[in-house]
Amino acid sequence: TYLRSFLYQKLITYILHFFFGAATIEANAFYNCITLTSIEIPASVTTIDPYALYKTDYLKNITFMGNIGTISGYAFFYSGRNADTMSITFMGNVGTIETYAFRYSGYYANFMSVNFRGTVNS
Repeated sequence: TYLRSFLYQKLITYILHFFFGAATIEANAFYNCITLTSIEIPASVTTIDPYALYKTDYLKNITFMGNIGTISGYAFFYSGRNADTMSITFMGNVGTIETYAFRYSGYYANFMSVNFRGTVNS
């Protein structure tokens, strides 16, 4: 099962990296994807819908590669709640991070970091 989980995670990463037409990560796109531990959101993505990465329990690293317009409320609800550490990095500018966008993310983490390389409007 480890190999299957590893391959599934790599497939998801491949889809996000090379599916350049995606401007939105839709609601429940990665619902309960417990094998996902790291994600790089490509610059083509400008909107993340509510519950898009809901219950990605072991997500440790989230990197936004470009400018992001809106991160909807509850987009990362319960993400990384079983990870020991959690890191969120914004490489570009951020338009809006709605209330509860990262609600309970990294809830049980011993360490959590958030890094902004650009600016945040609201």
